[in-house]
Amino acid sequence: MSVKGIEDVLGDKTKLRIISFLLSSGSANITRIVEEARSNYARVKRHLDELESMGIVRQERLGRLRVYHINREHPVVKALEKLQRLGAGDESGLQAENG
Repeated sequence: MSVKGIEDVLGDKTKLRIISFLLSSGSANITRIVEEARSNYARVKRHLDELESMGIVRQERLGRLRVYHINREHPVVKALEKLQRLGAGDESGLQAENG
C-alpha cells in the first residue's frame, strides 16, 4: 500500500468525507456527494477526479448523469475500511489478520 496514497486521502477532510460516504452508500451522483461532503461542486469534482486517477473511485455515465462508485479492492480503501471498523469498535478484522 502506498504511503503517499494514504497521505493524499487522510490529509484532506473533503476527500475523507467523500470516501466515507461512498463506503456507506456504495455509489452516488455528484449532487448527493456534494451534499454529504458539505462542500461545493468545484471542490468535490476536483477531489473525485483525483480519487478516480488514483483508482479509488470510478465514474459511470448514465446519459447526462455521472454516478461514482467506490473501488473496495483498492488498498487505500481497504485500509480506510479497517480504520472505520476500528472507530466503530469492531476489531474482528484486525484480530483475523494478526491471528
